Amino acid sequence: MSLMLVNGDSFCHERHLAIDESYKQKTWAHSLGAKNIALGGCSNDRIFHSTIDYFNTNKVDILIIGWTSWHRGWTTLSNGLNLHIGPRSADDNLFGHNEKDHNAWHEFSEFYYKKCYNEFLNFKNFLIYYLHLQEYCALKGIRFLNFMTFDSPTGQLRNIAESANMDKSTEDIKQSGIKHNLGILEDLIARFDDKNWINKEIFFNYQNHVREKKFPFLSDGHPGIEASQYWAKVVKDNL
Repeated sequence: MSLMLVNGDSFCHERHLAIDESYKQKTWAHSLGAKNIALGGCSNDRIFHSTIDYFNTNKVDILIIGWTSWHRGWTTLSNGLNLHIGPRSADDNLFGHNEKDHNAWHEFSEFYYKKCYNEFLNFKNFLIYYLHLQEYCALKGIRFLNFMTFDSPTGQLRNIAESANMDKSTEDIKQSGIKHNLGILEDLIARFDDKNWINKEIFFNYQNHVREKKFPFLSDGHPGIEASQYWAKVVKDNL
């Protein structure tokens, strides 16, 4: 029997479908009989590294990844705990819901996105993560299928290239830097194999697709159970 592994963010973990533990029976990953190691609110860093960790100790025949927004980050604290960083999310295991913890998270998040965040580097890392897995799966004979859960770079590449920290002392230097960075991104994307993406569409967007299909969404912005059941069929058909 083929072992299918699913990884991604909340659109793959689907904890938002929970009333009780029975939610696990409702998710598209469960419908496909997959081992699901997705985590809500996580970053592409976590998705990549946890997939590699799983490969180190388990045999996988099919890998399905729902890549999340490249705006999210991941770091390891001095106590060994992993912190998932996002503009509007935090790891509930580290930041609770009381006012003190809530304020601490916002202070940290504000510092990170003002002083540490580089959109160009985050996005480039995402492309490299994908390419590493594409190469590994091809080498090992693993069926590899991907999609974007809710964020897509389609039409945004120039803006991403402009976001890099570069010398802006003259307009010529600025434009040269943008052109160079855009070339790096385009060269990486040119190595993507479209057969590894839903409907052979690179950067296929799950959220946009089910919204266009008029499926109901929950109040927290996630697709509901009807969309999840439909998505199981889409993934199965693509496999």
